[in-house]
Amino acid sequence: MKKSTLALLFVALAVDLATAGWLVYASLYDPTWLIVTRGAFFTSFVDDAAELQRAPTDRHQAGFMTDAESDIADWRLHLASNVPYVMDVLSLKGTTIERVREMVALFSRNGGLVCGQYDGLVDKLVRVNADDGYGCCSDHSEVMLALTAISGIEARETHHTEHTFVEFFSPETNAWVWVDPQYALMARDGHGQYLSLVELRERYLTPEPFAFEFIGTEYHELLDRDPRRQRFYNEPNDFADLTVTWGNNVFAQAESNRLLGSLPKPARQLVGMLLGRIPGYVTVDDNASLLPSILRERRKFVTTWLVVLAFVNLAAVAVTPFRSKRART
Repeated sequence: MKKSTLALLFVALAVDLATAGWLVYASLYDPTWLIVTRGAFFTSFVDDAAELQRAPTDRHQAGFMTDAESDIADWRLHLASNVPYVMDVLSLKGTTIERVREMVALFSRNGGLVCGQYDGLVDKLVRVNADDGYGCCSDHSEVMLALTAISGIEARETHHTEHTFVEFFSPETNAWVWVDPQYALMARDGHGQYLSLVELRERYLTPEPFAFEFIGTEYHELLDRDPRRQRFYNEPNDFADLTVTWGNNVFAQAESNRLLGSLPKPARQLVGMLLGRIPGYVTVDDNASLLPSILRERRKFVTTWLVVLAFVNLAAVAVTPFRSKRART
């Protein structure tokens, strides 16, 4: 075998091992890398934040993923039978905003910065409510989405630079309303109206007045504290980026996670997106946002690496002795 052929095969092997090794490392020790990479390939951009304020009917027409009503009904029965506080959630009365406020107080006990390890969605609903709480912001948002779904409330997962929230649609006010289910917060403007995440972002970027409203219990660390002195809320640039997960098929995602349960969470989500079972994202791309440029750079880097990977491996296959011998015959 020629030295040039051996060299090419060695390069191909080195590139393959480096790629596989990095993916294993990222899955186990650097999930942020996978999260940004996932976002780079499954995020679309809008240059006007107002686009994300449209009513749910417009959202569904734009491809927003949702669970089938029959699946929601099945999960309603399943959760009511297996999660102690779900019957209390289903019996809540009043306006949509009043029900959501009470819902958060029923299940949220603050949790922590580290995302939990769960044996499925039911286990997640039970454990975020156990003792002094458990799990991170994405765990609480998933629980909130499940509870709003079985309660007939339109909701969606939203994000800023470092934190995950939920918005729900209030038909009484014909508006999206922001809520942080982990830290039990909502926000009002200077006239007492509840704010959406878009509106809250505007107030972080401008001097318009607003006030946070604490809606939790004694378990929450923000009880009697100013959120603007706490992580996720103490810097204007925390709200520079605004992203909406373009789907709320929380129960279909629970089934996907069950099937892919052997994989780390970021890897499960990436595979679920590739299979079309987990939704992508829509993020605001304007003068204040920082994330779009990061996502575009990551997309460029990974695409370039994939091209190099494909080229080196195809070249190695083309010069292998086995292939050359078959070609001569």
